[in-house]
Amino acid sequence: MLIATDEAGYGPKLGPLVIVSTLWKMPTSDAAGQAACFETFQKATSSLGKSFSIADSKKLFKPGVAGSLAALRSVTWASLRASGRTETHLRDCLATIVPCDFQAILDTSWLDELDDVWGIGNDLEFGMAADKVWSTSPARLIAVRARIIPPRQFNEACEAGMNKSDLLSSATLGLVADLVDVARDLVPKRAKQFDVYCDRHGGRRFYGGILQHTFPERTLHVESETSQQSIYRLERESKQLSEQMRVRFTVKGDSYLPVSLSSMIAKFLRECSMHSFNAYFAKRPKAPAALRPTAGYPVDADRYLLDIEPVIASENIDRRTLVRSR
Repeated sequence: MLIATDEAGYGPKLGPLVIVSTLWKMPTSDAAGQAACFETFQKATSSLGKSFSIADSKKLFKPGVAGSLAALRSVTWASLRASGRTETHLRDCLATIVPCDFQAILDTSWLDELDDVWGIGNDLEFGMAADKVWSTSPARLIAVRARIIPPRQFNEACEAGMNKSDLLSSATLGLVADLVDVARDLVPKRAKQFDVYCDRHGGRRFYGGILQHTFPERTLHVESETSQQSIYRLERESKQLSEQMRVRFTVKGDSYLPVSLSSMIAKFLRECSMHSFNAYFAKRPKAPAALRPTAGYPVDADRYLLDIEPVIASENIDRRTLVRSR
């Protein structure tokens, strides 16, 4: 089994931090064999046309460029279809793929319009076609899980003692743990091996402590902690179960196909969130007549907050629900 993770929205001041983890059923744990499986998967994807591709989301999505958001939406829709989701509205999917944050999302008024850029249309056909061609690949996508952490919950975690990097690593590895449980139920074999691939979390190089905290029942072995990659092995042995997990945090890890796919889904969920955020404030009675949308990054976030100050004041909005403390 293989698990791949990535995030979107680590740097902004506004909007949620989004993390996505995908679970893959693989016929081999050999690195060369897995690479061959994903080459087959990529070829199957390419057969769907140039507008349907998998790559690092930062390369595929360009704000304001026509069609770039649609490319993320098509791949997200196809991935959810391939992992067994059949809902036609994004919010309906979230109860399953984002269970940890679903109530927080419902409680966040500016996330009320998440479905606005979801839609189906041609994406339904893409999803069905992708599911069909992907089913011929030896690498099978079987589950998607995500975190969508609004600023209030982000700030509460930081106030409880976490720094920004700790929060990202803890939430990411929590998703990994969830998918290990999913895999354990789907593949009821005594001996299991998991390969976990993560893009490096900011400048963080050492992950042993957070791994041991997340998986306390496993024995941790540090294989390497270099400037380019940190690799760990976690082992668990009992009469009922034998599991080995190798976890990699790699610089530019999002160049690896399964991490790229997680990156694309994370970016799309983040863009849906920011679309909802901007739409919400544009409709407030005290909003400027031509409120320019924001992507939430620091300098433009300050401009946006100044623009919506009349809304914040008139509606007595708690800034902790809008602005991240870190």
